[in-house]
Amino acid sequence: MAPTKRKTDAKRVASCSSAPDSKLDMDLARVIGMSPCRSGGLACSPGTGDVAHPAGAVVVIYSPTRDAQIMFLRAPKPNAGVKEARAIRPSATTRDTRSTNASTGTQGGGKPFVSVAFSGTRGRFIAAGEKGHQPAAVVWSAETGKPLAVLRGHRYGVEAIAFCPGHDDRRVVTLGADNDGHVALWDWREGVNLARHFCGHDVSSGRLRSVAFNADGEPFTYDADAEYDMGAPWYRPTRVDHLISGSDFGWRRVTKQWPPYVPDRADIPQPTLDIGKGSPTAVAFGTGSNFPAPYRDALFVLDWAYGRILAVHLSPRGSSYAAKAESFVRGRPANVTDIEFGPDGAMYFVTGGRGTQSALYRVRYAGPAVQPPALTRQQRERDNHAANARKQRQSLEAFHGRLHSEAIAQAWPHLGSDDPWIRHAARVAVEWQPVSQWQQRAIAAERLWTSLNSLLALVRVGPSDAHALIIERLYGLSFDRLADRQKLAVLFIYERCLTTADGSAKYHNSIIRHVNPHYPDRSSEMNRRLSLLLKRLDAPRFVERTIPLLQRAESQQERMHYLFVLRNVKIGWTPETRRTYFENLRQFDEFVGGDGMPTFRQLIETEALASLSAAERKTYEKLLRATAEPWLAEIPTEQQPFVRKWATADLSESLNKLKSGRNFANGKRMFATAKCIACHRIGNRGGVVGPDLSAVSARFRPADVLVSMLDPSRVVAEKYRNEIFVLKDGRTVTGRLVPGGDYRSPSLRVLADPLKPAEFVEFAKSAVELHKFSPVSSMPNNLLDHLTKQQILDLLAYINAAGRAEHPSFRAR
Repeated sequence: MAPTKRKTDAKRVASCSSAPDSKLDMDLARVIGMSPCRSGGLACSPGTGDVAHPAGAVVVIYSPTRDAQIMFLRAPKPNAGVKEARAIRPSATTRDTRSTNASTGTQGGGKPFVSVAFSGTRGRFIAAGEKGHQPAAVVWSAETGKPLAVLRGHRYGVEAIAFCPGHDDRRVVTLGADNDGHVALWDWREGVNLARHFCGHDVSSGRLRSVAFNADGEPFTYDADAEYDMGAPWYRPTRVDHLISGSDFGWRRVTKQWPPYVPDRADIPQPTLDIGKGSPTAVAFGTGSNFPAPYRDALFVLDWAYGRILAVHLSPRGSSYAAKAESFVRGRPANVTDIEFGPDGAMYFVTGGRGTQSALYRVRYAGPAVQPPALTRQQRERDNHAANARKQRQSLEAFHGRLHSEAIAQAWPHLGSDDPWIRHAARVAVEWQPVSQWQQRAIAAERLWTSLNSLLALVRVGPSDAHALIIERLYGLSFDRLADRQKLAVLFIYERCLTTADGSAKYHNSIIRHVNPHYPDRSSEMNRRLSLLLKRLDAPRFVERTIPLLQRAESQQERMHYLFVLRNVKIGWTPETRRTYFENLRQFDEFVGGDGMPTFRQLIETEALASLSAAERKTYEKLLRATAEPWLAEIPTEQQPFVRKWATADLSESLNKLKSGRNFANGKRMFATAKCIACHRIGNRGGVVGPDLSAVSARFRPADVLVSMLDPSRVVAEKYRNEIFVLKDGRTVTGRLVPGGDYRSPSLRVLADPLKPAEFVEFAKSAVELHKFSPVSSMPNNLLDHLTKQQILDLLAYINAAGRAEHPSFRAR
């Protein structure tokens, strides 16, 4: 465990684009090595300022003051005399049998650590959790590096670990990975498991990668998108969310039920800030930094996919916050995975993941101490108002999750609040109380927002026989006098009533009379919601009024919405409107989106054709087949001559030639010749079966890209893994599970050939004998064997430049 000297001089590797007065400086603190870095894999000692991070089966301790790695911590060997605690094994199950087969565990001495934490206010102890099957958590002395305890109670990885405040640093909490679902509390000194709780359904927050608290004690996260849905009208971008109590922000994993949700439901709180495409990994507030204002108060969010750290500046708005973001750190690559602020006031962040080179970076403020500017009177009054609003919201949140005799009386006046977050807190408080105590009050409420929110609560938690009363009450509102958000709330409540109400069909005409005269509306958002409701009700002249909206749609998402809504309408068509629909559907291949886009097109097409007569179906099938992906024509039809079996060592020394002098036209041509274009997209050119390469240089070096091309199975991203199904009749089906249809369906559909997205293999779930993930990539490993060295270098330059001819790689030497 002797200290090691630094092997790499500090150097500037990326830009702090928001550096105030150029006093923020970033340097490379340490090259870590190959490491599966993730959120939770970085910790700073509150006592010494030492930084701990996992590096495979080792936890490395780096000292910023000594500029050296001072300690390497490993799990103890079996029978080493270290105190061991065990918990009863959870009974959770996992679909990922690969982890069971591949993990050796502490007993085998090779399992990687993924989470790490220091204890208390002095950092006397260090704890780290392993990944894989039957993992352990290990506690060491931070002073000597001696292992003190091994804790075993999870089955599929220790996703996060922390010491409990107080208790003389003897209590540790561990959180199991997704398929484990358990939180365990330990007294590591006594070797005792104190408690274990299953977080299956009754949880405060689910599937959060990272949470940070601001100076007001309010929690925030950087929420992921669903890349599969990208480009679709139900896609939601990555976003910063204020995690208020009782909130459901609508994030759903692929449920095999499409569209999986409506992203602007009336019962979802407003997001704090939409960011866009990305891959969130970690968040942290700069409260403990020595950065000048406004960065000391900023929320820093990490985007792995686009190689950046954003500074999100929050300002009080009612009982929540308004936000704006700016780029703070950006690099190529800068595949950022975790962030911490040390007691020295510096920011530390880690890069890595997917088997790439990991490194630890530090951002320091080198300027003089800067006092924040004095607040104006208006700002002080705003802050005081916001503080009072937050107290009001929190007092209502105290009624969440429990019955209370004062809850209805306290919450009801705030159902009509001008503050949407207070309205949300009041509605959730009411929903937790017995419906019989407030149902009649909801039906009789006169104030508009109070009425809408109480009816929303009633349709969410009340009995189905109340839905007829709700419909009658909504029908009494003058729709054209409502504000847009109030109209959307009315439409959402109607939809909920129609989803669950028994015998509500007799009210269909009432709803049609109420909202049909207002379709189409001046608002495109309103039209989308009206179309969903009116299509469900078989409203008159629906096709006649919706086809013009399809033709006038200004965005891909809007066009796709109307293609989706009209797909299975059976009445109201004319030959002209039918042909217009299928002409627009034929252009679906031009849409840019995620992996789900070919499946969405196939599902819409299948249902649209099913509603036709046999003769019509033949006509429009021919029309739809007339167009294919235009980029496929760029792939040579003849096999290219074999050049050689390339290895990484044959090309790695030539990668410095990518800086300039490459041939753009040849690189673009090789993107098709090597068949990259069939599965990968750069800009709007290429397929969507594999990862989008438009921003690949933000997270991977050209050397990493080369390795993945020569050995695609070395690291297979989780979302692109094939699954193997061994059936009881002896067949083996390998491919990607298609998230289409209803999750309650007794059948599964598998896409066996990614280049033929319209062809599925379908079989019954009950026919599956064995299910596991394949370690083999669907990408062939010999795609470069038919290219020369210069062609490969031009191809790598083209990918690294994201298809931009003006990139420095294509300038003359």
